[in-house]
Amino acid sequence: STVSNAQKLSKNAIFSLHRGDADNAAQQIVSAEEIAQELLPIVEQAACLRQGSFGNACEEWAEAVIFQTYLREARVLSWGEVRWLTCEEY
Repeated sequence: STVSNAQKLSKNAIFSLHRGDADNAAQQIVSAEEIAQELLPIVEQAACLRQGSFGNACEEWAEAVIFQTYLREARVLSWGEVRWLTCEEY
């Protein structure tokens, strides 16, 4: 499914970052976010859809982008910088 693709891309981005492949990780993070952002309007219409696989994919994306930022800038992204995520997903 599309949601599982977003989650897999985010997981793979984390693995890429661990291997030092920042360019590939960046592409994977962007692709995962594009999928999530495409689905977000649908999910926002029915809050119950946010729980489960969509929320899990968002959480995985958050881990990837936070790790990426930590490696690039030696800091942790604040929730305010990724406000489209819920507090739980962040």
